[in-house]
Amino acid sequence: MKGSSSYKLRKMASLVPIWLLICGLFAAASTGLASTAETGNLAFEKNSVVWDVTSSQNLTLKINITDVTDLMGIVLSVHWDPTYLNLSAITPGDLLPTGMPEATGWVYTMKYAAGNLSEAANTFLPGNGPVSVSQPDWGWVMTLTFEFVGTAPPPGSPIETDIMIVDEPDADMDTVWTDNVPAIHDFDKLDDPRIHIVSTEIVPEFPLAVVMLALFMIVALVVVVFKKKRRGI
Repeated sequence: MKGSSSYKLRKMASLVPIWLLICGLFAAASTGLASTAETGNLAFEKNSVVWDVTSSQNLTLKINITDVTDLMGIVLSVHWDPTYLNLSAITPGDLLPTGMPEATGWVYTMKYAAGNLSEAANTFLPGNGPVSVSQPDWGWVMTLTFEFVGTAPPPGSPIETDIMIVDEPDADMDTVWTDNVPAIHDFDKLDDPRIHIVSTEIVPEFPLAVVMLALFMIVALVVVVFKKKRRGI
């Protein structure tokens, strides 16, 4: 059964060879003689979002990359505040293939309680790739979909929270990319909040009852004014 513990164990076991392959490819890259100078930009497509949490739509954020040459693989981690948000879906982009035989496909660890997507990794397999992207173009890495799990704020008191691309403190691999030399590269300005932190302002929608009451009061006021004007004629 799909939801059973044995199914989950089999699914996790099936990912072990791919994860070992990814680790091996990045380990091989770390022995390369090429420069590992910081280069490339990894960023959300937006740097701020105003989100009405009482609407039926979830929050979707695209992660893009640019200024990379001969990219073969990428690893990234994302952090958010689990008090307010839950990562409900991950949509692979078209920068790297989503699976074999061209690439390993995305493998990652979810830490829901901590609000972490850890070590999301994908890399071209031998004989495929690489890919290069430079400004003004951006390559689509993935799209994250968040749902609101907190208590909706009262009108006029929005919540501000951040969603960040980070180096995972306890991870085996940092947020990096590898080329075809191979060599591992850090990203430029990974700590720059203008590029790598999305400031999400969570605002409530006015309840329908409040809206209807306001409309009723406006209509009543118009009727009263109209009657007074007619009496004055």
